[in-house]
Amino acid sequence: GTRNYLIEFVEASYFVTLTNKVIEISLHEVRCCDIDSMTNIMGLLNHRPLLCLVTDRRRYAPGESKEQQLESVVTMVGAAASAGVDLIQVRERDLSARTLETLVIRCLDIIKGTSTQLVVNDRLDVALGTGASGVHLREESFNVDRVRMKTPKGFLIGYSAHDLDGAVAASVYVDYIVLGTVYHSRSKPPSQKLLGVSALAHASRLTAVPILAIGGVTQDVLAEVAHSGAAGIAAIDLFIEAGRSQENRTLGITHLVDTVQQAFDSPKPLV
Repeated sequence: GTRNYLIEFVEASYFVTLTNKVIEISLHEVRCCDIDSMTNIMGLLNHRPLLCLVTDRRRYAPGESKEQQLESVVTMVGAAASAGVDLIQVRERDLSARTLETLVIRCLDIIKGTSTQLVVNDRLDVALGTGASGVHLREESFNVDRVRMKTPKGFLIGYSAHDLDGAVAASVYVDYIVLGTVYHSRSKPPSQKLLGVSALAHASRLTAVPILAIGGVTQDVLAEVAHSGAAGIAAIDLFIEAGRSQENRTLGITHLVDTVQQAFDSPKPLV
């Protein structure tokens, strides 16, 4: 079948139809992107609330072999996509490029046919090479402006910020920002600086991109996060606990998705 692509020149844009899928075009004055992918990304960024699952194989299968832990990531990603989670961030930074690439490809295969998008934490090369929806950058990653210049239109770029200034500065170049740590989290040391919901509120007012809360987000604080003006949440443990709460993982995460939606539909005022 045919697919529509946008070929963007320096001063003009043209719609063309290609019979074969274009993986990548890298010319100095030309960018190529899949129109369907752009539509999916725009739909994702406009959705409220925006739910992002961040993977952590060691927490999914503590004490198990590496192979079993990797399998647990694929299983969790599949369950989350089936449950309607918007965004998956594959965050397995210590894996070799080849192992990570294999994992991402498996995750992309299992979310086919769903609206879920997938980004790769930090590894721009793997994200581009596998055809992932985008990359999620850390503060220590590449300069975000350079990444934007080197990636095609429609390529999703996320960013982790740990203070308001960082969020505002990055918002010029990225599509969404994960801001935290908001609440106490068992994955962070007790000395970790907490931003609180006030930072979510300020960031949401000062930037034009979706702000997602991360760090200690539980079902008890969902309404508070929603009232702050944040676009959604990103989490690890919240999804793990949801997956264990029902007879099967997909059912548990589906219940979580519904709970988050209800909280954002009728947020409670801050006390």
